[in-house]
Amino acid sequence: MLTLHQTPPAWDLPNVSPFCLKLETYLRMTGRPYQTASPSLRRAPKGKVPYIADGDVLLGDSGFIIDHLVRTYGDPLDGDLTAEARARGHVLRRMIEEHCYFTIVYLRWSFAPAWPHLVEAFAPLMPPLLKTQGPKLIRRAILKKCQAQGVGKHTREEVLVMMKDDLAALDAMLGDQPFYLGDAPRSVDATAYGFLSQVLWAPWQSAEKELLLARPRLVAHLERMKERFWAGWSAIAAARSAA
Repeated sequence: MLTLHQTPPAWDLPNVSPFCLKLETYLRMTGRPYQTASPSLRRAPKGKVPYIADGDVLLGDSGFIIDHLVRTYGDPLDGDLTAEARARGHVLRRMIEEHCYFTIVYLRWSFAPAWPHLVEAFAPLMPPLLKTQGPKLIRRAILKKCQAQGVGKHTREEVLVMMKDDLAALDAMLGDQPFYLGDAPRSVDATAYGFLSQVLWAPWQSAEKELLLARPRLVAHLERMKERFWAGWSAIAAARSAA
C-alpha cells in the first residue's frame, strides 16, 4: 500500500503543511488506498515533506508525486479535461503554490499571536533536545525563505494587500461554480483547499482570515471540500493520535 509520510494533524486541520494537506486531499478525492506515517527528513528524497513510498518508489514533492500517481494509476480527476481547462488549472495551481503560499506562511510565522499555536503544533515533532529551539529554527528558516523569494521584504500591510489581490482573483476564477473547473472537483480544488484552509481554520484571529471571510464564495468552496472529502475528520484525527 502507498505510504504517505507527512507531519501530523494539529488544531482543527488534517495537516498544518499546505503541501501535505493538498496531497492527502488529492488521495482522498481519487479513492487511492494509502496509509500515513511519520516523516524522516534524512530519508525524504527532497529533504522535506510530503513524500511517499509506493512499492520500490520513494518520491518527494507533492507535484511530482501526483504526476507519478497519474502515470501509474490513471487520472480520475483531470483525465477528461480539455486542454484549455488543464491550462486554467495549471495557472491557478502555480499562483496558489508560488505566491499565495508565501503570503500565507509569512503572515503566519511573523505574527506574534500565532506563535503559541505554532509551538503547540511543531514542538511535538522535535527531538527532546530541540523542543524549545526547534520551532524557532523553523520560523527562522521560513522567514529567510520568504526574504529570498521576495514577499518577506515587504511590510505586513503590503503583504496583506498582495493576499487581498490573490483572493480577489481566486474568487473571480471560481465565480458561482461549485468547483474551480465546473461542477466536479478536480486536482486544482485539492490545492486550493490545502492552502486556503490554513487561513480559514487557523486557531487565531488575523487580518488575513478577515480577508478570506469577506469572500463567501471561497469560504463555501472550502466548506464544500471539507464536507465531501474530510467528513468525520475528528474521528480520523483521534484514530491517528491513538496509533
